[in-house]
Formats: sequence, structure tokens, C-alpha cells
Amino acid sequence: MAYQRAERVGKVIQHNLSEILQSELDDPRISLVSITRVEVSKDLSYARIFITGRSKDSSEKGLQSLINAKRIIRKRLAGVLRLRKVPEIIFKLDKELEEAQRIDELFEKIKTSK
Repeated sequence: MAYQRAERVGKVIQHNLSEILQSELDDPRISLVSITRVEVSKDLSYARIFITGRSKDSSEKGLQSLINAKRIIRKRLAGVLRLRKVPEIIFKLDKELEEAQRIDELFEKIKTSK
């Protein structure tokens, strides 16, 4: 049951965070990133938010901007989440897309070498 709740809270955080990033923060570097997933701990004390950008440079700049705006973002989330305590936010770059592209390239090389 706790796992399902953490999953639901993660979806709510992702949805509301997307709205906050689009409408309430004026940093252009943040507009270059997308939230790919949110993982919330079972006890709802931490939320790992994975982001990706159009390029490696935009991802890193967007990540730094989000880290700098973490206090504001958490305060805005507190206004919409109905939780006793808002999870501590941890922003991370999502490496899954890069890994998937690398694996696809390896498969293509294997196909062409036959």
C-alpha cells in the first residue's frame, strides 16, 4: 500500500512540477529541460526528480538552475500537495535515454557488420 501511495504522490509531483516550471519560473535554462520521471521514497520523505534536456549542455545548465530554485519549487509544491511534510527534492540527470540511444547504435553496428 505504501508503495502505491509513493507512486501516486510521484505522479502528482511530476504533474504539478511541470506546471510550475512552465508558468512560474522565469529562467530560460529551465525551459530547455523536461521531467522524465519522479521516484518518491516509500516514507514520502524524498523525491528524486529525473530531467533531460535537448543536449548535454542544456541538461547540465537546466539541472543547475533547478538546484538553485529548489527552495522556491518546494514551497510551491507545498501549496498544492496535501501532505503533512513535502518531500525533500533531489534533481538528477536522466541517463536512461542516452543509454538507450547508445544500445541502439550498437545494434545498428552489429546489423551492418553482418
